[in-house]
Amino acid sequence: MLKLGVNIDHVATLRQARYRGREEGDPSPVTAALEAEKAGAHGIKPVGLFNAILRAQVYRTLGNLAEGRAALDEADELNAEAQAAGFATAILAERCAHAALGGQWPEAHRRATAFVAARSYTTLPLLLPPQEFITEALMTGNDDGLAVGDARRWGGLVASIARFRIGHLRSLAVLAAPLARESSALNTSEFRASNANREQAITYLLEAATLAESLGLPGEVWQIQRTLGVLYRTTNRESEAQHCFKRASVVAGSLAAQMPDVRMRAAFVALAAGAIGPDARIALLS
Repeated sequence: MLKLGVNIDHVATLRQARYRGREEGDPSPVTAALEAEKAGAHGIKPVGLFNAILRAQVYRTLGNLAEGRAALDEADELNAEAQAAGFATAILAERCAHAALGGQWPEAHRRATAFVAARSYTTLPLLLPPQEFITEALMTGNDDGLAVGDARRWGGLVASIARFRIGHLRSLAVLAAPLARESSALNTSEFRASNANREQAITYLLEAATLAESLGLPGEVWQIQRTLGVLYRTTNRESEAQHCFKRASVVAGSLAAQMPDVRMRAAFVALAAGAIGPDARIALLS
C-alpha cells in the first residue's frame, strides 16, 4: 500500500515568507500537520514532538516542573529518531526555562549557551522560545556580552511581530534590570541596575503589557504586571507597584477560575501567589 508522507517544513517556509513583519502567523505548521494526519497521511512524527514540547510549556506555565521535564524527556526520545535541529533547539530553550524556574542556574546557563549557539537569527522558529529566561540565564552566568548580542540579533528578526516582540521586550527588561524577577524581598543587593536602567526596564515592560493585553494573552499579562510591580517598588513608586500587583492578582485569578482540575488550579494559584508575593490577592474570577 502506498503511503503519503507530509513535509511540514514547507508550511513553515510559507509562514516565514508571510509572517515577517506581520502579527498573523498563518499557515500554522501545527494545524497543517494535524489536518494532514486527520486526512490519512502517514509519518508525521513532528506532531508528537510538537505536542510534547507544547505540553512542557504548559506545565512550566502552571508551575508543574516535574511533568514539564517528563514531557521534555519524551520530546528528546522522539527527536533521537527524527533528528530535527529545530526541535532540538526548542527543547534546549525549554530545558533552560525549567532549570531557571527551579533555581538551577548553572544548568540554565549551560542550556542557554547551547541554545544560542544553535538558534537561527534568519528564520522564525516553529515554537515560541522563552526568550526572557534565555537572557536571564546568560546574565546570571555572567555572559552579559552574549546576552546582549543574542537579544540584538533576535530582535532584528522579531521586533515587528507583536507576539514575538513581547518576549523580546521582556528580555530587554532583564538586560536593563538583571534579576528583577527573582525576588519580592527587594533587597538592594539583588538589583544590580541603576535607577535609570530600571526606568528603561519599566518602559519595555509597559509596552509588553500593552501588547499582551491587546493580543489577549493573560498568561503573559499577569507575569509582566508582577515584574512591573517589583520594579516600581524598587524605584519607590508604591502606588504604581500596588496597582500592578493588583492587576497581576486579578488576571491570575481569572486564569485559575478557568482550570477545571482542582489540583492544577491550586498549584497555579500557589505559583502565582508565590511570584507576586505578599501583595497577592488572588480570587477565582470567572
